[in-house]
Amino acid sequence: MTIIEPSQNPNKTDADAAWEKETTDAVNALQSQIQNLGSGVVSGNDRILVYATDVAGSDMSYEQKSLSGFSAVLSYAGDLPTLPVSGLVFSPFSDTVVNTTIKQYIRTNTVQTSAPSAASGYNTRTGEWSSSVGWQKTIPQADSVPTWVCHAVISGSGTNVTISWTNPTLFYSNNRATGKVYYTEPQQATPSKPTATDFNFTTFVMTFGNMESGAANKWQQQPFTYDVTNTVKKQYVCEYIAEKHPGSTTATVTFGAPLSYVGIADDLISNNYNGAIPIDLNSVGNAGWAISRSSGNAVFNNVAVRGKLNAADIDAGTLSVDRIGSNSIGMTQIATTLQSSNYNTSNQTGWQIKQDGTSRFYGTVISRQVLAAQGTYTIPSTAIGALGIYLHTRSFYVNVAGLGTTPWVNTTKTYVAVAGITNAAVSAPVSAQPNVDWGWQCNVILNTTWGGGTGIPAHTGVVLEVKLFSRSVDNIQGTLQWKVYEVI
Repeated sequence: MTIIEPSQNPNKTDADAAWEKETTDAVNALQSQIQNLGSGVVSGNDRILVYATDVAGSDMSYEQKSLSGFSAVLSYAGDLPTLPVSGLVFSPFSDTVVNTTIKQYIRTNTVQTSAPSAASGYNTRTGEWSSSVGWQKTIPQADSVPTWVCHAVISGSGTNVTISWTNPTLFYSNNRATGKVYYTEPQQATPSKPTATDFNFTTFVMTFGNMESGAANKWQQQPFTYDVTNTVKKQYVCEYIAEKHPGSTTATVTFGAPLSYVGIADDLISNNYNGAIPIDLNSVGNAGWAISRSSGNAVFNNVAVRGKLNAADIDAGTLSVDRIGSNSIGMTQIATTLQSSNYNTSNQTGWQIKQDGTSRFYGTVISRQVLAAQGTYTIPSTAIGALGIYLHTRSFYVNVAGLGTTPWVNTTKTYVAVAGITNAAVSAPVSAQPNVDWGWQCNVILNTTWGGGTGIPAHTGVVLEVKLFSRSVDNIQGTLQWKVYEVI
């Protein structure tokens, strides 16, 4: 199908260009429909096109229902067969006509003058295309390396429209600066834009020319202040971009439109503001308001916010917890369920707390200072029957002072204890070696001694029963080290 394109006259107006585009689009669409009408029946009386929505032949029809899909030639004799029929081989077709522009970019210090080779065609059905070797579709981050751009106009239809890239142009250079310039005379009317003939990227000093109106320049790079007595007269600022292209001896400076503002030289305060000046957020007083020009901080009293103050309007990490009143947040201000980001019952990770009082914690480690007492106990040389089985062979009792227990019963605290031996001397028959084992079990006893009692343990309070378990040990001695932990 032949594609009609707008004229290439460079002098046509925007209105003429828009009219030509609408006209050519309409002609191309009409031509596409006419061709489709002619494609419904293939030459001869015994062949016809069958259309489907996919390559498997779904939703077969003798009528073309869309500008893209799949078709197959059906040969038949006599009456037109009833669809669906089997044995057809469907292939894709597309009459989608596009007229679009694509761009690609490259970062390099090498001056680009020649159009790059196309890596692929353009698929009008999917919009897919591949960038040239070394080029990319997205705009690179600006840095010290120049970025170049080229474009291609895609006009036509099909799955492989030819891409013809233009010669590259500089998108932005390695010498690039942005900033603002200020008009030196407050006035009501917007002033003419500034012009500049050069920019020094070492000193950041701009060389101004006359203004666009031809009048002498009244713009400067430094902000200025004046007493505001009439807000009808405003100050003006222009943003600029300065670039020095490779091979050029001077910079190109592009200015935006002048924007008006009212500059403030000092802090603004209400008559009744009684906080510190300059504004100190640690000494804000209790009346009035103040706005700091230098820091941008502000203090207000009894603020009424119209509409909604959304959470998105508050910068993350700037809301201090000490600004929230004590006992001001309850479960009604908290989500029905609080949980960690990795909460997963199948993997048994994370934690969850619900308003109904239930909770679940995985991998919980409760850390606190729970060591209640510790000490040592000397075990003299002690003979043991060297039995060849592992069993309880000796017991030692250690009185633990200072844990605040009471006679007869203690119901306010719970203790656990551990024990082990150091500087140990353990012996066993040579015939039993190396099948020799020993270990310790520590039990906590809340003991009560009748008044005046003697012997072991004869101690009202915590007594540790340290049991020795051994196999084939015939003698042991050393220093028993023990620790008592308070768990509740």
